[in-house]
Amino acid sequence: MTNAIFLSFAADRVVGAGGLPGLPDEVASVVIFLAYGIFGVLGLATGRIEARIGLAPLLCLIFAAAALSLMLIAIAPTSWIAVIAASGLHGAAVMMVSAVFSFWSVRLFPGRSTLGFTAALLCMAAGSVLGPALAGLLAAAQGPLVMFLAAATPSIATALWFGARLKRIQTSVP
Repeated sequence: MTNAIFLSFAADRVVGAGGLPGLPDEVASVVIFLAYGIFGVLGLATGRIEARIGLAPLLCLIFAAAALSLMLIAIAPTSWIAVIAASGLHGAAVMMVSAVFSFWSVRLFPGRSTLGFTAALLCMAAGSVLGPALAGLLAAAQGPLVMFLAAATPSIATALWFGARLKRIQTSVP
């Protein structure tokens, strides 16, 4: 959901808040998509990062990055640094979580990994339709600042859940 919300509304948020200094409004989306794509290449390192730090810490970082990206677009949409950071964080988070879905489905459904990956993709597709529709309603009622902050909530909750899980695991180890 959050990826579709980011991609659907980030450029409008930037332009609606006054745009990026020195840049024509119609080019804001180019900046967003360039940073998104350049930092999205980090997704190629997901397997190595997971092998080094583990799945729960990786997911905690991914969802924290997604939440931060939405918060940055919400509160600093006219800052070059914030927009590039938000777009880069979101691109990296989306590509990394996509990679996690691929290797996680192999582990979760041995011998039926295609079925598990397809189920994950179907859930992502449903979120890609529902997320922007709900976000659009919220933005119309409460404004884009509230909408982006609300959109960050599921990612924050997920990062905190994985963080709490890590804490439980670390305190139970003798």
